[in-house]
Amino acid sequence: MKMINDKISDFACLLKSITENNITEEYVSWLNDKEVNKFLDTKSATLESQKEYVRKQNKDKNIIFLGIYAIQESHIDLPPSTQNYKLIGTLKYDLKESIVSIMIGDKTYWNKGYGSKAIKLFVEYIKKKYPQVREIKAGVIKKNIGSIRMFEKCGFKITKDKQGHSWWMKYGYI
Repeated sequence: MKMINDKISDFACLLKSITENNITEEYVSWLNDKEVNKFLDTKSATLESQKEYVRKQNKDKNIIFLGIYAIQESHIDLPPSTQNYKLIGTLKYDLKESIVSIMIGDKTYWNKGYGSKAIKLFVEYIKKKYPQVREIKAGVIKKNIGSIRMFEKCGFKITKDKQGHSWWMKYGYI
């Protein structure tokens, strides 16, 4: 099983490997929420289907699948290992295709910059860990204005029409 031992974080957001043990009824409720899944491929989920999905992602050597955690308590004098983290979403990256996707499932964290923080942290991680990667792509549905703005805020640019209803966005750092 391929796992990322690195933890990627700033003072508000942490990205780290997600396992089936992180999949809870709350997580599944996000995927069953019509507002959350409006722009996702998944429209319904069960606890077992999501645990199997995570197992499959973690076995695929071309996939990096991370949890996005909000840091609940941050004290400068405490080491990061003692901070309180809450899973609020996921980030998936296909190494072969260089495509990133993101979901902030916990709606209480929407419009608070966590998606942008996660993408920015991840782009910096990819630059350091995989220097051969010259660009990162994201497919975004045109009606998902929040996601488009988030990717633009992170330096992505719309490059072409994907399938009539979606945009390809790219972050290049050649």
